Amino acid sequence: MNKDKVVPIHKNKEPEIDSTGFFIKKLESFPALERAVLELSLGLGEPFEILHTTDEIAEILNESKETIEKNLATGMKRMSDICNQERI
Repeated sequence: MNKDKVVPIHKNKEPEIDSTGFFIKKLESFPALERAVLELSLGLGEPFEILHTTDEIAEILNESKETIEKNLATGMKRMSDICNQERI
């Protein structure tokens, strides 16, 4: 069997709603600051799996804590709406 012709089963599948890949893909359409806040808060940025507090995110992005909290809330609401829509 020629290994060059083997295609992974998951190659053309959309990521599952609860997968990291799903969230990363959906975040691409978010406004830049909202996306950055969610990536840092949820551990989706580089390096992966490091979760940051709102204070840390404010320092990293050089924004006020209030701005970070606002973007986190609107971003989480947007992601929740997307997930609910995907489940329908």
